[in-house]
Amino acid sequence: MSSALATALTVIAAIATVVAIVLFARTLTGMVRTYQGGQPTRRSDNPGQRTATLLRETLLASRLKQQPVGAIVATAHWIVLVAFFVLFLTLVTAYGQLLNPDFVIPLLGHFPPFEWL
Repeated sequence: MSSALATALTVIAAIATVVAIVLFARTLTGMVRTYQGGQPTRRSDNPGQRTATLLRETLLASRLKQQPVGAIVATAHWIVLVAFFVLFLTLVTAYGQLLNPDFVIPLLGHFPPFEWL
C-alpha cells in the first residue's frame, strides 16, 4: 500500500473515530441527565453482592431464562455478547493494521478462526 493511501486511510479512520466519540459522549450525557431526573436510590450498598448479581445476570442470562422462550432468548443474548467482543477485537486489529500492515493482537493474531473473521 502506498504511503499516500495509508495516510489517507488513517486520516479517514481518525475522523470517523472522533465523530463516533462525540456522538457517544452526547448520547451518554443525555442518558445521565435523564437518570439524574429520577429519585435517588441506595445504589452503593453491598457492592460485592451487586457486582456478583451483575455478572450472573449478564453472563448466565438467568433472568432471560425465566421468559416463556427463555432458552432461545438466552442463546441469542450470548451470540450478541460474543459478537460485540469479536467486533471490538476486529476493530483493534483494523486500527493496528492502519499503522502497521503486519499488526496482530498478541496470542490471538494468528488463531485461524479469528483470522477468518
